[in-house]
Amino acid sequence: MASAILLGNQARPFGVGRWQFRTELAIAAAEDDLNVYCTTDDIPFVAGGLALLWTSAFDWEVQTIASVESDHLVLTSGLRSSWLARTTAVLPAVVGRLSTSEALSWEDLDKVSQRVEFSVDGFNP
Repeated sequence: MASAILLGNQARPFGVGRWQFRTELAIAAAEDDLNVYCTTDDIPFVAGGLALLWTSAFDWEVQTIASVESDHLVLTSGLRSSWLARTTAVLPAVVGRLSTSEALSWEDLDKVSQRVEFSVDGFNP
């Protein structure tokens, strides 16, 4: 079972939030808005990159950034949900994935080990 789960997730893209650069939404954003008002100074938002809007593990959205302005992000497509100011985190995100050759090593019937390689596309710390 563990091998099947691992095999099914190989090379699958995962969104990885860069939480150390978290800021908050300054002005509420409505569904279909293209502008996300937040601090952009000293935060590595980039045109063509990803922005994550987050309020909980069940309430989040990722959008592609069209441009970065002095006080907001411009998105390539409208928001899918409405977001509240001050309670919504806004942060840059990157794409990461497991390698295509992950495998489990069975040492015994009840012991397994694994070396996992997780890479991030175009990540510049």
